Amino acid sequence: MKSKIFKLYLVVLLLLFLGVSCQKDDFEYADESIMVYSSSPGIAIYKTRGDYFNFVDLNVDSLNNITMVRSYIIGDPRVLIDKNGNMTFSNRWRLKNGYIVATEVWLKYSFTNITIKEYVDYTTKHNSGAWTDEMLLPRIIDKDPFLTYYYLSGLYQGEKKFTLGELNNMIENGTIEKQFTKLK
Repeated sequence: MKSKIFKLYLVVLLLLFLGVSCQKDDFEYADESIMVYSSSPGIAIYKTRGDYFNFVDLNVDSLNNITMVRSYIIGDPRVLIDKNGNMTFSNRWRLKNGYIVATEVWLKYSFTNITIKEYVDYTTKHNSGAWTDEMLLPRIIDKDPFLTYYYLSGLYQGEKKFTLGELNNMIENGTIEKQFTKLK
């Protein structure tokens, strides 16, 4: 009798673990019905060397000059703030197989170790739109972050739109290069 109870206990415990691991995907990946538009100015799908999902990116030239940094402030539509005060980018989403889709990440960009929350908190506190180059340069953690990078330009093109589910399917089916150009 004890053996049957123990086996039943193990089966229930196993099912609980499976249920918890299945729920993880709900938090890991974005809602597949979200629509991404190519007109802003394009869509990038990529994998990086590390998890830079919540980190600020910028463009640094070969002479180590910052040539592009964005201004993130409270109220910026590119910054989502939840009820707990957590901040994320509104234009980046996690896809399956380790891919990210974004509308403002270019192949030449570097990633910093500055979270979007830290960035916005600073600009709010100091009433500024952006950080200085002197503050940003030492915070760069990867100047060549991309392992794989696909791009669909929206500039001077007809707008294309995809759901995150459609993008996941393209990646899983190996058809992504029918719509996107592989740059790396």
